[in-house]
Amino acid sequence: MNKNIRRRHTRKKKRRNLLLEFIVITFSIVAVFFILAFAVFMFTIGGLNKENLSTENLSVNEVADEYKDMKIKNIALFGTDSRENIDGGRSDTIIIASVNPKNGKIKLISIARDTYVDIPGHGQTKINHAYAYGGAELAVKTLNSNFGLDITDFVSVNFDQLTEIIDILGGVDVEITEDERQEFNRIIAETTNETLSESGMVHLNGAQTLCYSRIRKSDSDDARTERQREVLELIFDKMLDVSPLQYPSIVSKLMPYVTTSLSTDEILQLSSVVITKNPTMETCGMPNEYIEHTGGYIGEIWCYSYDLDTASDMIKKFIYDDIPFSEYNSTEDTNQETNTN
Repeated sequence: MNKNIRRRHTRKKKRRNLLLEFIVITFSIVAVFFILAFAVFMFTIGGLNKENLSTENLSVNEVADEYKDMKIKNIALFGTDSRENIDGGRSDTIIIASVNPKNGKIKLISIARDTYVDIPGHGQTKINHAYAYGGAELAVKTLNSNFGLDITDFVSVNFDQLTEIIDILGGVDVEITEDERQEFNRIIAETTNETLSESGMVHLNGAQTLCYSRIRKSDSDDARTERQREVLELIFDKMLDVSPLQYPSIVSKLMPYVTTSLSTDEILQLSSVVITKNPTMETCGMPNEYIEHTGGYIGEIWCYSYDLDTASDMIKKFIYDDIPFSEYNSTEDTNQETNTN
């Protein structure tokens, strides 16, 4: 796989992403093979951790009238790190998941964890601090207030626990560069001796896969979020080949490490989109090559700085108008020319 192509910030995919495993795929698999009633049982008796959010405290923005009939559901996905002595409960991964139930389109927008924003009640700092300061509720409020969104629900996953799932699936194959290999070996040496002796296409177990997804210093945080999306896609591809007899074991291991505000009805409704619509997938990240941004220290904190109003407009046009980031500027230029004439 060409690394440059893999790291493009916007690309369409016709296969599902494991991020949806956390909010819908887990339940659709159970529904297909074990009946919807069993999905509800897993959710209410031995399933996910529930955490309700106060809608009044989320700074929810009103959706424009022309978009209300689309019934698009935007959800915040957070990947947390259990190494509390290192990261203090910050959200290692922040993704806006947008599900259009009418056409089956699912869009994932990664927000770099180093994005410089205003966290309500805490001032300006990196966006991933919001989760540490006030949990999912403050993290969702921060997304809404800085990007003009209408998010009312979240899914949070402890990515450390995915190592167990990856090992159950027999590991994954990834293409790793020499720079990535050297940084990989530096990181993994802190906990195990499972270093890599060569670059290229390699087979990774659970611990190695998690290490690979954390690589950042060999390139950038943008590349890091792209690696995370790649890993999640590879895991889901592996799950498609797993015998249905293994699903109960996988689901039972995954669900205790997932926390969500979604209700049972909402989860089943999202599941129906995956089952009946044969959804398409589009993923991208912010910042990107289509928005002017800088990276550097603000005080003692390294951050990404970019115009949040522009970012908000780009994200909403991507979600509601199907305008990819790569076409955003040209679209604005066309509109300006039209208005001038």
